[in-house]
Amino acid sequence: MSLDIYRRLWRPATNGLGASTEKLNDWHNSVKMDGSLSSQSSTHGGIVGQAGFSKSFHKRPSWWTRMSLDNWVWEMSAALLCICILAAIIGILFAYNNRRVPDLPDGLNINAIVSLLASFAKAALLVVVASALRQEKWLWFIDKPRPLTTVDAFEEASRGPYGSAMLILSRRGSIRALLAALVTVLALGFEPFLQQVLNTVIRETPIASEPASIRTPTSYNESVVGNLGGSGLSLNALIGAFGGAAGAVPAPLCSSGNCTWPAYNTLAMCTLCQDMTAKVKLSGDSHNINLTSHLEKFSQGNNTPSTSSWTPRYAFPNGNPIDVLTSLDLQLGSSVQWSVNYPRRVVWPLNIDPTPDSHWAYSWDNKSYGGVDSPLFAMGYLDLNLTADFGQLAVQKATECAFTPCVRTMDTSIRNGAVVSNATSTNYGTIIIGESQPDGRVLTGWNVTVNGTNYHIYDAGNDDSQGRAFLLIQALRIALEGNTTYSHSGYWYPNPSDGEAFDFDSTGFSQSYGGPWSSAGQQAIDGNGDFSDVVDGVGRALTGKFQQVQDSVAIGTTLHSEAVVLVRWEWIAYPLALTVLGLAGLLLTILSTHHQRMAVWKESTLPLLFRYTGGAAGDSTVSPAPKHHHYDNHEDDTFNGDGGHLPHVTTALTLSAIPTPESNRVSSIVTQAAGEQVQLRRRDSFWVLDPTTSTSRVPIISEDTDHTTPASRLVPSSSEALSHSGPGFRMQDLQLEFEPPPREISRDHRQGRLI
Repeated sequence: MSLDIYRRLWRPATNGLGASTEKLNDWHNSVKMDGSLSSQSSTHGGIVGQAGFSKSFHKRPSWWTRMSLDNWVWEMSAALLCICILAAIIGILFAYNNRRVPDLPDGLNINAIVSLLASFAKAALLVVVASALRQEKWLWFIDKPRPLTTVDAFEEASRGPYGSAMLILSRRGSIRALLAALVTVLALGFEPFLQQVLNTVIRETPIASEPASIRTPTSYNESVVGNLGGSGLSLNALIGAFGGAAGAVPAPLCSSGNCTWPAYNTLAMCTLCQDMTAKVKLSGDSHNINLTSHLEKFSQGNNTPSTSSWTPRYAFPNGNPIDVLTSLDLQLGSSVQWSVNYPRRVVWPLNIDPTPDSHWAYSWDNKSYGGVDSPLFAMGYLDLNLTADFGQLAVQKATECAFTPCVRTMDTSIRNGAVVSNATSTNYGTIIIGESQPDGRVLTGWNVTVNGTNYHIYDAGNDDSQGRAFLLIQALRIALEGNTTYSHSGYWYPNPSDGEAFDFDSTGFSQSYGGPWSSAGQQAIDGNGDFSDVVDGVGRALTGKFQQVQDSVAIGTTLHSEAVVLVRWEWIAYPLALTVLGLAGLLLTILSTHHQRMAVWKESTLPLLFRYTGGAAGDSTVSPAPKHHHYDNHEDDTFNGDGGHLPHVTTALTLSAIPTPESNRVSSIVTQAAGEQVQLRRRDSFWVLDPTTSTSRVPIISEDTDHTTPASRLVPSSSEALSHSGPGFRMQDLQLEFEPPPREISRDHRQGRLI
């Protein structure tokens, strides 16, 4: 066999790679040639071979290789897996929505399961999108010539969000490719959105076997012996005055600490106060003196009395006025010692006879007090104090309060053991005086009918000192009525050289005389300083007393708190939309590939090696498509495995044409590739990447030169590589050998230093 035939066979594959003809000749001589070439041409375009050649250039791929590489099986499987995982997540959400949080083993929770499944679904989706992007890389070269660097852009986009974002910003690629890149970027929110779907809330479920209850009295009917607080009402009133109302109210029965009641009606002691400071009127003998002048006259002995008193009268628009006593005591010595005694705080009845133990029905006033029309009882309050010069008694605050039984509509619940109760409406009822009943009784007191239920507090006539209304008023008077008396003293020197005048608070406390308070309730009022707050506490404590003496109850619901899974379905829309976009992008890519009759190359880089007809080094390294030559009357169809003509291809890495070592760097290769315009074209039955223009030119090495200098060579991988009995030539039977470029020798080489 002529050496020229082998050279013609190998030159298209080794052109630009620096393959030596001597190497090829040596390899040819190693082949045993037992006979001449057969005159029969290969029907598959192969070179006429000897009968001793037992292997083919082209080996048919296995079914597994074809299934794995030539279709979309893996991508469709990943898409199906993604759909199945999302369906599983939705199934889990449906199964546990509005149900108790499951008790899973080893501390596992449903959120962790959903998060894990979301990670798998996202991974499957990204597999689909990455394959679509990689196939779009090849489709992008079909329409027109594109820069070779676009290959890198698509590869980076298929690897993650950063590359996809760069591809979107560069606006390279089809709408399908940009859609796939957008899905890759937006997939960053895939898992967070799915994790937001689940929410755990505390929900309460009723316990039918353990009903809750709360006292709801309809009347006050305590049996009483004696009067003046013998009922225990006064004790509860004092407890409330000192801030202990919460302890005076019976606790509702609630076994779980979480209970609710429907709206219910109950008897209560209602209190309401109004500020009357601007409306109080002063009359009578008011305390209004010039204390210094009074002390001078007394020191001069001009018949000034040692004790002086004033009785001013204070009145509200309605009700009884109150007279208070103020006195000034003087004593002469080396100085004038003075002391003013005045009522600091005063509480008195407004709408009944203020005489102790009076029967209220004879003097009851049905006017409005404290914002309540015709209350059972009303009281006034004055907060008085001396002016800075001690010459006048000024009103600091005046308050009018109403006390009356009422029916409240309550909204009550217990949360974590704490009672929360609010009145939604109040009915103040009606006061009756000496009203005859059908059964012959004469009743005095308070009553009202709400929703068919009669609520009442009655006395047996106007003189009933054991009546419930009478006892209620008595309890209030015992707890609150009275005054607090303060004293203020000082020393005054007629001759300033004898000393400097001064004053001090002289209010006294002793075991014998007690304090300045007329009652225990006055002590509470004086200590609090806010009469309205004291009155509110008294009202709540008396309401508790009503509940203590009657057993009627309102039945509520006992609740058991448990953690419940609540699905927020709106959060799943984002992952589902991404999945639909990703799968739609894959489907469009498959359809476009089929429409273009393009091969499924996807992520494979081998087409750049085996189907690239030029290199970044220059266009002159590309051999044109082979013409049909005849050797011994046989057509040379070496590269026509499928009946078409496969063009002569060379490698894209023609390193023998690179002039300097710096050109081996990626930056140099990228720069050269940017000037390489390539287009994917179909030649007969083959898809090839053809260079169209190149802005990067480097010297071209002659094909007849043996480039054994550091470069690259394409050589047969084995002695069997030239078997000609098969249907075609296999590029994988060639090996691309690289040798490092020569090191540059510095000018100091003569001195023995190599740089």
